[in-house]
Amino acid sequence: MEKLSKKGVSEVISSVLLIAIVITSVVLVSAFVLPFLRESLQKGKSCLDIREQIFIDTESGYTCYVKAPAIPGAIANTSVMIKRGENEISGFLISFVKDGSSKTYTIKNNTPLSGVKMFNQQSTLILPQKSGAETYVFDNFAFERVELAAITADGEICQSFSAQISECFYP
Repeated sequence: MEKLSKKGVSEVISSVLLIAIVITSVVLVSAFVLPFLRESLQKGKSCLDIREQIFIDTESGYTCYVKAPAIPGAIANTSVMIKRGENEISGFLISFVKDGSSKTYTIKNNTPLSGVKMFNQQSTLILPQKSGAETYVFDNFAFERVELAAITADGEICQSFSAQISECFYP
């Protein structure tokens, strides 16, 4: 009778192969996942930095709405003061929200925008200087709240601030 020859992989070789497969898998996964995570974390960090640096100033008295005298309940205009810190921004979005719908304005430096002017009546809009503030006046419409989102220097939009705005009080 012939002897059956049993050939197999030794335990040492199989262990080495398993370790090599695991190391190769880790290298391949890290080659794709780590750059994605780094990019996502970097974007999140820039938005987190800006979140603390740009906001709607509701304390100054310049952020408020004026009612239209001839039409009960109608709003003549709304002014919003935006304060900015030291971070670089290329602009920001201001959204007026009511009943789930919104009207959004994109504010960029040295650009005119229909329905928006500076507090000093200038039609060309400017961004606040670093550590400064600017007030923007928007034409009439009703809203429930105002939202602000900064646009980073690389074009990313970062949700920043939401505020309720009260009626202007002039003594």
